[in-house]
Amino acid sequence: MHARLHSIPPEHPRTQSHADSRGFVGEREVRVRLLRSQADLSEMELSKQRSQLVAIQDIEKAIDDLVFTTNSRILAVTSRLAPNLLGETSRVMVHAKIERAIKEVLLELFSQAEKFRSGLPSSSLT
Repeated sequence: MHARLHSIPPEHPRTQSHADSRGFVGEREVRVRLLRSQADLSEMELSKQRSQLVAIQDIEKAIDDLVFTTNSRILAVTSRLAPNLLGETSRVMVHAKIERAIKEVLLELFSQAEKFRSGLPSSSLT
């Protein structure tokens, strides 16, 4: 058996250049789409980063508000709790009442912190 090798005739030059041209345009379109997609992703990432930035003054104000509110609420426990402790002779009961009052204040403060984190204005915290 003899294998015959047939030469494949070259394509017509006009057809070949047209195919190259179409391939080039296709590749160019793909690159343009890729560049646009990359630009869109970059813009979205930048937008995301900008929304996560907070001014130092805003943080300082939030911390000041938190310290003031915490201080006020904890100091208010004594005047609110004193009438309930009058006449109480059991150390265990006094301890339980104080602990419950402090936990209530801490729960209120935690709730306010959650509201702050969810984006509510700080004026709604007090």
